[in-house]
Amino acid sequence: MTDFFKIEVATTLWGDYGVILAHGVWGQNRFNEYGVLDLSKPLKGMRTGPFVPDLTLNSQNLVIPDRSRRLLEELGATKFSPADLEKAGWIPWHEWGLLAPEPKKYPPGGEPFNYLDRLPDSDKAREAIGDIWEVMFETTAEFSSTKIGVRSWRRNIRVDSWNGADVFQAYNPNTQSRGFFATAKGRSVIEQQMDVEKFISFKEAGVF
Repeated sequence: MTDFFKIEVATTLWGDYGVILAHGVWGQNRFNEYGVLDLSKPLKGMRTGPFVPDLTLNSQNLVIPDRSRRLLEELGATKFSPADLEKAGWIPWHEWGLLAPEPKKYPPGGEPFNYLDRLPDSDKAREAIGDIWEVMFETTAEFSSTKIGVRSWRRNIRVDSWNGADVFQAYNPNTQSRGFFATAKGRSVIEQQMDVEKFISFKEAGVF
């Protein structure tokens, strides 16, 4: 039987501070006033520079730097759309020591989002970041969610909906949400060929 894993944001790097620094904030423009997601809208967001991890995940959006396109194509990505970087803040957090228990510098006011909200837009950061892309996979698989704890959920792939890809996108018809998943092989390729250890985690998924 094939093993599946849900691709998620790792929180081991300074908690929410690390999440904002590494992944940025994307896709808020896609929700209307009632909280309904509209994927037809171009992806907009903001993040820090100069460093961008090989793979970043924010809400239901997978965003990558240009150097990661080839590998994602080999893993089954079907579409790359330019991500609209509305704001880029210059914070060289990758030089702070990623094994440190807390970030070297905290944002103004202490709120993680203020790393982006309180900093000016930086042309220097934009130039260093370069082209960034939203990655799309053909959504053929379906998944469900089972609550296994107070704040813990297990995702389950409907096996007969899976198209055999090692990295794929799945849809939950009950919550109208999507998620990104990998087989054991896909996980191995990503972990071996991308620098994702501090930024992405793989949570075991079930099947039905």
